[in-house]
Amino acid sequence: MPAQPTMPMGNGYGLGETETKSIFVDTDEFSQNVEFITYELELGYDNWSAEEVLKSVLPTDIPAVTGFSVVGHVAHLNLKETHAPYKSVIGEVLLDKHMNLQSVVNKTDNIDNTYRNFAMELVAGKDDMNVTVKENGCTFQFDFSKVYWNSRLGTEHERVISSITPDTVLYDVFAGVGPFAVPAAKKLATVYCNDLNPHSYKFLSRNLIANKVKGEYKSIIWMVGSSSKT
Repeated sequence: MPAQPTMPMGNGYGLGETETKSIFVDTDEFSQNVEFITYELELGYDNWSAEEVLKSVLPTDIPAVTGFSVVGHVAHLNLKETHAPYKSVIGEVLLDKHMNLQSVVNKTDNIDNTYRNFAMELVAGKDDMNVTVKENGCTFQFDFSKVYWNSRLGTEHERVISSITPDTVLYDVFAGVGPFAVPAAKKLATVYCNDLNPHSYKFLSRNLIANKVKGEYKSIIWMVGSSSKT
């Protein structure tokens, strides 16, 4: 008969002491009651990541699709020319594997030197580029196809905003939709912001209001931009 585990009596442990238990098992009796079962586990599409699926379905000579930017509900790709015949498949797999995505776009040209936006094509999902992005305690809404936004700059935005105080005077000459201007103004800094892109200026104005900068806060916001109708 297997020996019984030894248990300490009472609860008289000092600070830093640990409880020790010794358990003895009769190995002969244990082995007689053990049964090994063969189980067949089937792994399929649902168990694979998007990267693993694409690696399996794309030709071996095609570069792997390993990364993309997420802007709201939109995935932004920079595909190579060799990916072109398979861009629809790539887009559909990303939508299928990432439930937060609704649209997948691919950059088709360099950033415009004047308004800093770029041409893009829809490769999968719905044609809706009006996105909502949260960053540094603020909510930004904009049309991703008409303005400049780089999600990879989030860390840089946070670094600059963390140094802002109510005594700060910020000159943001390429303000875009407000990733610097809006959170800086919410910290009661004085902000001068401008952007030549009329679409950026429109969404910057809306984001200042949506984040209650003009009403609740007393920051001085000077916005100089195009007044053309958009």
